[in-house]
Amino acid sequence: MYDAHVIGLGSMGASALYHLAKAGLNVVGIERFGIVHDSGSHSGQTRLIRKAYFEDERYIPLLESAYNGWKEIEQTSGNTIYTESGLAYFGESDHPIVQGVYQAANSHRLPFRACSNREKAPFALPDSFESRVEIEAGFLRADIAIKSFVEAAKKTGAQVFQNETVRAINYREDIVEVETDKRIIRAGKAVICAGSYISELIPEMKNRVQVSRQMIGWVKPKTNDLEMFEQMSAWVIADKTIPGIYYGFPMLDDVTHPMHGQLKFAHHTIADSIHPTELHQYDPETEEAKLRRILEQFLPELADQPISLNTCMYTNTNDEQFILDYLPDSGNKIVLAAGFSGHGFKFAPVIGEIVTDLVARGTTQYNIDFLGLDR
Repeated sequence: MYDAHVIGLGSMGASALYHLAKAGLNVVGIERFGIVHDSGSHSGQTRLIRKAYFEDERYIPLLESAYNGWKEIEQTSGNTIYTESGLAYFGESDHPIVQGVYQAANSHRLPFRACSNREKAPFALPDSFESRVEIEAGFLRADIAIKSFVEAAKKTGAQVFQNETVRAINYREDIVEVETDKRIIRAGKAVICAGSYISELIPEMKNRVQVSRQMIGWVKPKTNDLEMFEQMSAWVIADKTIPGIYYGFPMLDDVTHPMHGQLKFAHHTIADSIHPTELHQYDPETEEAKLRRILEQFLPELADQPISLNTCMYTNTNDEQFILDYLPDSGNKIVLAAGFSGHGFKFAPVIGEIVTDLVARGTTQYNIDFLGLDR
């Protein structure tokens, strides 16, 4: 009998497991695959982190705590997770995303600077585009982050079951019973962080979230000036001719990664809905052609280079806001952390804190009213 289950040990579940264990709860984590895998929403090596939140300024106080949380897990684990590379924003001043970034920066006094010529050098940008760099932004190493949370949780007493599929969740009185394909596990409460698979566990979520495939590309610079690509900022391009944004990262010096020596880039936008089991069912030529448009338009010197492909999933809510709430009619015994809509990873530490608050105290100091199921 545990105090709490955590179902799903991706970014949010791993953080929840760590924070629950750190709070002294007897907690168990259940993961359908392994710790870090390519069948969910956290593959692809890196994620952007930024504070100038054009999506909704109500996220910025959560981000302040998330930044502190990333420092904490780095200190606890001894691993480097956050790199302050800066984040360059490219776009016309009247683009809604650019306006949102500047408004958030001004409202919260976030430090920005001019984008240097060296940072702009790899890009072919229209004369109408402005460019500024958010100084405290950068990127997170996703796989290292998840492993760090899980290992720290285990050292604090958490138990972890991997490669185990949850078949059913039943709750009555003070017990939440989780049935997997290998065992039955009982706890007082449960946290469901099942990502794109949440509708399989909670059928009511089918009308609240849609799953889409996100294609990610890597390209190897052909110039001898590799230092330029290693020292560039992470970047975002907001162009009125495309939905969403293009984004990318500096070239990482990580010889252990299959894409060593290549630049990662992608198109952040809402794509067609898929079932999670269809994640890897795509036409490589079609998807490569879509990504090549980014290079042809904005990184033309790399446009004729081969592109390596990878995938992850978005679990999108209708308004692209997160879901953080109790499952209705569960007597506040089951917490849902879901629908992170392709922009949630950076929040993982504070989501773990909030989940722990809801499990242990029934309330939280953070404003999450706008993330409830009743919106």
